[in-house]
Amino acid sequence: MLEDSRGGRRGQAAWPPVTLLVLAICGLAIAADGYDVVIYGAVIPSLLHEGGWGLTPPVPG
Repeated sequence: MLEDSRGGRRGQAAWPPVTLLVLAICGLAIAADGYDVVIYGAVIPSLLHEGGWGLTPPVPG
């Protein structure tokens, strides 16, 4: 195998555990951000049909 001057293998970079943790946290944050939009889109039609809320289509926007 090819080795670089530091004694490691070329072309195989290992990410530190903290980097993987940060990537996992960011991925969860992105998923959570998308989840609220999905729920909002699923609930708005029901709220528009419910007369007690007094919503019209432009209001929830």
